[in-house]
Amino acid sequence: MENSVTPKMVNPLDVHDEKKDESSDILKNLTSSSAPEGKLLEEAPTIDFSLLQNVVPQQSVLLTGLKYGFVALSGAFLVAILFFAFTLTDAFSLISTQFGYTSLTKQIANDNTDIITFKTELNFNKYLLLKGYLDEFGYYGDSFAQNYEILTTKTSSDVEKAAATEKIASIKPELKKSFVAAKDIFSKEFDAPLYPIDPTQADTMALFTQKLVDKFNAKATELSSSSDPQAKRDSKNYVQIAALISNTELKKLFLGTDFDALKDDGLYGLVNTVNSVVVNDLNIIQQIKAKRIKWSDVINEIDLRTIAVDTSFNQDVYNEMGGIRYTSYDFDSESKKISINGETKIFDTINFTTIADLIDSLNGSDLFSNAEMRSFSKSGSRDDGYIATLRISLNLKDKK
Repeated sequence: MENSVTPKMVNPLDVHDEKKDESSDILKNLTSSSAPEGKLLEEAPTIDFSLLQNVVPQQSVLLTGLKYGFVALSGAFLVAILFFAFTLTDAFSLISTQFGYTSLTKQIANDNTDIITFKTELNFNKYLLLKGYLDEFGYYGDSFAQNYEILTTKTSSDVEKAAATEKIASIKPELKKSFVAAKDIFSKEFDAPLYPIDPTQADTMALFTQKLVDKFNAKATELSSSSDPQAKRDSKNYVQIAALISNTELKKLFLGTDFDALKDDGLYGLVNTVNSVVVNDLNIIQQIKAKRIKWSDVINEIDLRTIAVDTSFNQDVYNEMGGIRYTSYDFDSESKKISINGETKIFDTINFTTIADLIDSLNGSDLFSNAEMRSFSKSGSRDDGYIATLRISLNLKDKK
């Protein structure tokens, strides 16, 4: 058919070349000199930040709770630190003083001071009472000791012993009363508990003891310069009480003694022990009396020991029958040595044997020791009797 149209064939490479040319034309236009200088794109749009002011992020309940909890905990911790620093220490002493507030530390220290002051005053009055009871015990004890010695002394008569027995029976109840009263004071608490702010004050007994001693010494010093006789006596009493406070031996003696269990000899020993421990005017006199030698007992003991050797001693038959005769006694108080001078008269030749027996008899006594005779001389005849000189020395034993 003549009029038919034959389709035109298109080469794909040619189509590609056409698109390539169009792209090249766009790039050329972008880079051509007709484009604005230095700008490839148009200006970026301006952002209006005022639109973001009312924009709020989404709230989280957990996060909000944790935030406020942390703030509250931090505040409470700070308040606690300030509170304890303010109340337990003196770090803010200037501020607390202005507001009239006392820290707990200072309050405890003030309370301890008050306790020490009040307890020391109480102990002061207790020891004044104790001094009176001890003086009373010493007074009745002296009377008891005197009568007990009369009762146990060999030279005492039956009448004296009967009177001493009656006196002892009337004294013992008064002696017991003063002893029990003093023992009761010793048994009471002497110290008081304190809050140990200072570790050096842990030994409260030593603290209260020293405070009481200082108080009595201060009172004694205050009165010592007075011309009033009573003030001087009080000053001396205060000094004696101050020495009594630290006397643990006396306290143990009273607390460890059962008065009702004591017999007369045990009570006599208790009285002498108390007199040796307690320092007062009455006990000083008693100690002097206790050390005083009772010569009637000494002479009586010498006579008894001599009679054991010479049965006719002190019967006024010396010139006719002979025997032992003493002419003098001497005593050295420092060495406690007794010297006996005399003679023996024997109508045979046994003078030396008689003297030896006498020395043995003296050494057998509870009062004497170390009896000896260092020289011996004899003269006379059988008809007139043989006379030997006596010069005997012996020691007086200490009282136990």
